[in-house]
Amino acid sequence: MKILITGKPGIGKTTVIRNAAAKIKSAGNDVIIRGFFTGEIREEGRRVGFMVEDWEGCKGTLSHIESKSNFRVGRYGVEIDAFEKIALPSLEIPQKNKRILFLIDEIGKMECFSEKFRKKIREIFESDHAVVSTIAMGGHPFIHEIKSLPDITLIRLDMKNRSLVADKIVRTIPQI
Repeated sequence: MKILITGKPGIGKTTVIRNAAAKIKSAGNDVIIRGFFTGEIREEGRRVGFMVEDWEGCKGTLSHIESKSNFRVGRYGVEIDAFEKIALPSLEIPQKNKRILFLIDEIGKMECFSEKFRKKIREIFESDHAVVSTIAMGGHPFIHEIKSLPDITLIRLDMKNRSLVADKIVRTIPQI
């Protein structure tokens, strides 16, 4: 099972991933969730950056407007080292005998600056583990590469289906 969720910024991709994780955890099954999610950093009501957090609660900065990084997306400097410190360990493939679900939010422009991240994503998609990931609509050749892999189910999130997608993911758990 390899599912990619795409859609316009703000449509709810991160919410779908977080809702799916919450439902899977509350169901009490033996699936181990690996991966990470991203979110906004806000100061005084305005967005100043993005954070990355693994499913165990370890957090780091993905990007910030005050970053001096040469890697930039819009006004944000991307903190590759800080991102890799959280994201890469969360993407390690554990023992083969476990039921693993990689929930990854997201494969986007900022994350693609990390060559180590791209390598790890390729490894995960080549594995026999289940993967559900949000992915940008475009913006980097790697994004197009992942979308063109065989056996990928691509879901374009919109206002009509966004409340249904988390449940669809949870229903696939018995197949993992």
